[in-house]
Amino acid sequence: MDEPTVEDTIAILRGLKERYEIHHHVQITDPAIVAAATLSHRYVSDRQLPDKAIDLIDEAASSLRMEIDSKPEPLDKLERRIIQLKLERQALQKEEDEASRQRLAKLDEEMAAKEREYSELEEIWKAEKSALLGTQHIKSELENARIAMDQARRENDFEKMSELQYGVIPTWKNSYKRSKMAKKNADAQLLRTKVTEEEIAEVLSKATAFLLQK
Repeated sequence: MDEPTVEDTIAILRGLKERYEIHHHVQITDPAIVAAATLSHRYVSDRQLPDKAIDLIDEAASSLRMEIDSKPEPLDKLERRIIQLKLERQALQKEEDEASRQRLAKLDEEMAAKEREYSELEEIWKAEKSALLGTQHIKSELENARIAMDQARRENDFEKMSELQYGVIPTWKNSYKRSKMAKKNADAQLLRTKVTEEEIAEVLSKATAFLLQK
């Protein structure tokens, strides 16, 4: 069986896109699909299309999902700074000289500011995660409805088909459109939720660097 062309692989990936979006709870952009097909064809010689391109998409989406589930770098950095300030505060409380008292006052002021900043960013992070998971839940329900539609068609269950085609599926489609629009209007500040050509290039760069080291 001949290996698919890059153009054929792009078409295959577009067909698989939604399945991987639902599985990883991220959005896969079309430039990412094109990059996965073209870059894997150019740089991965030990495997064939479309498998090597699919693996790039899967790995990039998985990596982004792990990043979403982890604490964002700005929050992590703030948390480390707050811990550092608390440790310094404990040490200064044992001192009685004027310089130490002045430093303690400044330290308390900085710590209060950092804790406020952390609390505000944490709320943004939680809101962004909730919006993302809400969109993906709707998308998952839409996919389940389509699967049920296929099954009803195979079983000639016309009543079920009508219910799904004219009721359930349009409802979930409208919910998904509204959810995507709301998410688009509220620009993410902390979470990367889209697999782009950059994420594909990152995965490929790590993979080729590993192969070169071997």
